[in-house]
Amino acid sequence: MLRLAFVLALTMLCGIRTATADTYTWTDEAGVINFTDDPGQIPLKFRSKAKKGEDITIRNPKVQADLKEQQERALQAERNRPRIPLTPDYVPPPQSPPMVETPPPATDDLPPGRTKSQRIRDNIQRRQAEERARQSGGQNY
Repeated sequence: MLRLAFVLALTMLCGIRTATADTYTWTDEAGVINFTDDPGQIPLKFRSKAKKGEDITIRNPKVQADLKEQQERALQAERNRPRIPLTPDYVPPPQSPPMVETPPPATDDLPPGRTKSQRIRDNIQRRQAEERARQSGGQNY
């Protein structure tokens, strides 16, 4: 019985694409409701009890209007849906200006003024003075 219902449902789904006529409905001995668009497919003993209904395919203007209305409501709901706010989990990276590389100097000459060894000596003296100031408690009068 379940197999029969499955086959009938599958037949109905496959037939909907090509159905262009009225729909006929009847109930068999097992209480299963059957649908078809071809009155020739109704078993003889149920033809007198079959009920004729309106076309339920998309060729029916009423069904087309209902489908169009459903699509419009879905589009409107999509437009009215609140947008997802940015969360702290994702913050877009800031746009930084393009990096401009400066060309290296043409020669290895130091700029005029102090030499490299003088700068190293000045840094060593400065660090020693800072260390002495830290050891003495930072009190310089």
